Amino acid sequence: MDEATQRELAALADGSLQPAAREALLRRAETSPELAEALARQRHAVTAIRAAAPPAPDALRARVAAMVAAADGAGGTATEGHRRARLLRPRTFALGSTVAALAAAAVILFAGGAQGPSVADAAQLALAPARSPAPAAQPAAGTLAASVDGVAYPYWADATGWRATGSRSDAVDGRAVRTVFYADAKGRRIGYTIASGSPLPAKGGTTVEQDGASYRVIRSGGATIVTWLRDGHTCILAARGVQANVLVGLAAWA
Repeated sequence: MDEATQRELAALADGSLQPAAREALLRRAETSPELAEALARQRHAVTAIRAAAPPAPDALRARVAAMVAAADGAGGTATEGHRRARLLRPRTFALGSTVAALAAAAVILFAGGAQGPSVADAAQLALAPARSPAPAAQPAAGTLAASVDGVAYPYWADATGWRATGSRSDAVDGRAVRTVFYADAKGRRIGYTIASGSPLPAKGGTTVEQDGASYRVIRSGGATIVTWLRDGHTCILAARGVQANVLVGLAAWA
């Protein structure tokens, strides 16, 4: 992946990418599993950085800016995009005392106003590739042999035709987040994500009532996201090419 794309991913992850570029990059991610997973990693990194410390004072921001400029070499000043790319791009090397201090200060600098992971963050995992096989089916119980804090994933194959095809487990801001993927006979794919702990914040979208429960429908980057609470836990269904009413129906069935 070229450096320009990495810089755009970093800017998209922290919310600073311009709207036109944002939509173009999201469209590219829809057709590129590699790009979609890289975006999910960038968003996880931003979440972790922002959760690491309270907002930095102006004096510290000025010192960090000077340190970053110095680290770029005599007479050179890093752009904001390059700073983000360096912070978020995975590397393996030993940090000297000066660079370690810079990294620690940079974490504080970019931490302003964190609220922890959101539904939008977790929904990216529901759109990312599977990493593990699907959990075993338990048709008699109507569930799969997988759960998060006691909230089980549904067995849909017999009742709806959606069968489990894969899974993945992630950690977002210290939370366990697990996703099971389902597919139907048409080859459409849905990700079902459950986050451990207290409910995740959700913004935007519209609220739909069905069977006495509320579901929030959000559309972002060509994907449809439905989120609701089960036993106090955030559940998310996300897909591309699947209508919102289908996702809400499946959520209500679960």
